[in-house]
Amino acid sequence: MSAVSETAAGEEAKEGVDGHNQVEDVPKGKVEQASAPPEEQLDGAVAIIDVSRSMRRIHPRFSKALLMLLETNLKSDASVTLVHFSADVEVKEMKMENVAEAVQTPRFGSGTALFDAVEKGIKCGLEKYKTERVIVIILTDGENNKVPLDGCNARAKVNEAKERGWQVVFLGVNQDAFEAGARIGVGADHSLSIGISSQATVDAFEAVSESSRRHVSGEMSGFTLPQRMASNPIMGVPDLPSVEAQPTVPLPPHGLVPPQLRRQ
Repeated sequence: MSAVSETAAGEEAKEGVDGHNQVEDVPKGKVEQASAPPEEQLDGAVAIIDVSRSMRRIHPRFSKALLMLLETNLKSDASVTLVHFSADVEVKEMKMENVAEAVQTPRFGSGTALFDAVEKGIKCGLEKYKTERVIVIILTDGENNKVPLDGCNARAKVNEAKERGWQVVFLGVNQDAFEAGARIGVGADHSLSIGISSQATVDAFEAVSESSRRHVSGEMSGFTLPQRMASNPIMGVPDLPSVEAQPTVPLPPHGLVPPQLRRQ
């Protein structure tokens, strides 16, 4: 068992079988993962993180996984634009050595100003980073319910980031990430639904890490079906067949299959 998996297993034991008990602390012990080789490391990151009250219980594990992702995929002298949002949006720019405390100690609040956070966070990142090697990570468990109620400005900033060559990923906790990501211009290939278990969190952020390295290398960087199944596991779902060759074989549920592969 890997160090990452051991951490998840320890957390799972605290949660119980259904994963619904309180998760109070960041798992003890250092989570180790091999760093990306220099040619695949990023120059910067924009992390847009939901800190509404509904995220309080699961934030410790997500902050731990996010921190691991940043530490292993960014250059040591890289900068991070950290955006925490509930009803209010807080944007901070910092060096990697200052990220750990900021990521793990947010101020929780009510409301979900997702569109405003995406617009402001990416705008700040575009002004700061002039390189193509940047990742934008958007993490939320809810839908936008604050002004602006129209996501057009957020979509414009997402498209501007992608035009610059950045990778933009949308992580939807316990929701249909394809539909939610589409509202702000993130394609199904870079949207990932995450279950509530500790292991699902680990698998999701490992998928983002692998995707980031492929993106920097110029390869296809969308999430694979195995990665989607691990990040939002459902028992008894068969491997995805060729839709044309075997149209009668049941496909995974709505939240796991990109729209172009869903049965009409």
